[in-house]
Amino acid sequence: MTHMWTTWLAASGVWAAMLVASPVHAQKSCAMTITVSSDAASTTGLVVRRDGAEVPSSSLGKSGAVDCGEHTIEATAPGMQPFVQKVNAQDGATLSVSIPALLAQAQPTPEANAAASAPSTQEGTSPVRIAGYVALGVSVVVMGIGAYFGAKALSKNDDSNNTGCSSVTDKCTTQASIDERNDARSAGNVSTALFVTGGILLAAGIVMVAIGKPSEPDTKPKASLRVAPVAGGAAFALTGRF
Repeated sequence: MTHMWTTWLAASGVWAAMLVASPVHAQKSCAMTITVSSDAASTTGLVVRRDGAEVPSSSLGKSGAVDCGEHTIEATAPGMQPFVQKVNAQDGATLSVSIPALLAQAQPTPEANAAASAPSTQEGTSPVRIAGYVALGVSVVVMGIGAYFGAKALSKNDDSNNTGCSSVTDKCTTQASIDERNDARSAGNVSTALFVTGGILLAAGIVMVAIGKPSEPDTKPKASLRVAPVAGGAAFALTGRF
């Protein structure tokens, strides 16, 4: 019996020694005080939040325990720019955060409101309209080349007249004049073909630009049929756009 009692006392002593030897970690303690400036306090609908949770007005200006580490302080009010600040609470210190006066949000001008509410009359250039502009540009180039060949034809014709061709009978007496007259006719044919092609491209371009124009908002009243009583019967009136 004495031996068992001695063994129990020895075991208890070892356990007590282990408890004494074990290190004790003190729990970190952090605090925060959120104050609101006088200008901010007069803001209608002011709401203060810490980490997304609303801070009661009764807690503002008072120190309260918080978890150590980073926190997000936010203040919002209708029509005002929000105030957001990230802070870091440290062990053994009381962190103070002050809410400044909130700035008013920029109000849109009447001109901006009118522009925003007005229906858009152009939503980019349509592919048809782009093709029309391309056709117009190509037509100018083609007719410019046609003008060059037309001038060449006139020059060759004058040369043929000077070397033996008659401008009246269209007969040539020398080989040189015949060659000049043939060159004039070839250049004239090329000029004619180019002018015809350029004219077609010009007309097509004008049509495509016209039909590719963005449609404007239709503000005309729709057609309506009205019946108006007159002496001896009734009159019908058809009004509106057609």
